[in-house]
Amino acid sequence: MILGVGIDLVEHERFARSVERFGDRFLARIFSERELAEGRERQRNLQGWAARFAAKEAVFKALGFPGFMAWRQIELLSGDRAFPHVELGPHYAAHVDRHQPWKIHLSISHARASSAAVAIWETLVQSG
Repeated sequence: MILGVGIDLVEHERFARSVERFGDRFLARIFSERELAEGRERQRNLQGWAARFAAKEAVFKALGFPGFMAWRQIELLSGDRAFPHVELGPHYAAHVDRHQPWKIHLSISHARASSAAVAIWETLVQSG
């Protein structure tokens, strides 16, 4: 059963201005240490960071949270995979764990000037 859907679009130029203005502080505010380390290891470019920013926004929207976003509590990690999977910190896990088991499906796309992401939050338990 689908519990939520989120979508986000990030313009690369606007994202680049934030990185230029605030540098590593901006990235450290948005991405966890594990995400930053993986990004450095994979030599992630600006487009890659912008896409993951969009993905975090999409996940946040799929989870249905209004107000303040705890950026680093939504981690997008690839590990050995080609595409990232979502890991939630305690700030969000307490909310989603009542729908055990759950999964967040994530799709990320790039174009020349922007990146987009869609997230679908589903419970794997049939209601009835």
